[in-house]
Amino acid sequence: MTFLKRYLIPRLIQYVLVIWLGITIVFLIPRITPNDPVMAMIGMMRARGSTLEPGAMDGIIRDLTEMYGLQGSWLDQYWAFWGRLFRGDFGVSFFNFPTRVNQLIATALPWTLGLLLTTTLISWIIGNILGGLAGYYARKGWSRTLDAIAMVIRPQPYYIFAFGLLLLFAGLVLHWFPVTGGASMGAIPTFTWGFIKDVLGIRPCLPSR
Repeated sequence: MTFLKRYLIPRLIQYVLVIWLGITIVFLIPRITPNDPVMAMIGMMRARGSTLEPGAMDGIIRDLTEMYGLQGSWLDQYWAFWGRLFRGDFGVSFFNFPTRVNQLIATALPWTLGLLLTTTLISWIIGNILGGLAGYYARKGWSRTLDAIAMVIRPQPYYIFAFGLLLLFAGLVLHWFPVTGGASMGAIPTFTWGFIKDVLGIRPCLPSR
């Protein structure tokens, strides 16, 4: 009972408040900025050479306002925002119009999960093995060298360190991995061993000329 009162319940309340605050900020930021997404989309249509008749302009603005959930007062929009969120309806993407956000998430989610699970598994295995060996052989020279390297790497921001690894393994030195793209150009994403090998970089060597 003490565990529930002193730890679990306060943590759950904290998580709920953080989630609510983050979603509320996401709702407020586009609405307090001076840019109007509806008029910005109209401007993009005109920049692409689309001719908008005066009579059709009002209809397009009305449809875009409804599409982006900008109808009514801020309170009405806020309740509608939460309703769409609970239904899993994230609307239409502004930068990839008219693609729906759900479609963009479905396209990117397998790659994100694949990278996250792979890196978590590799870091957990290597970290535990190296940490156990370094702790057991604490007086060995290689253990002290490994500890010194860890002391240098630990304060580095993860994105700076990741950029350095990208330059080492992909960009400038070893060329083991492609700089961009998860697979070969033209490859169709399918859950097959051939596509998995292509993502892992296991590709047949081309004969030299």
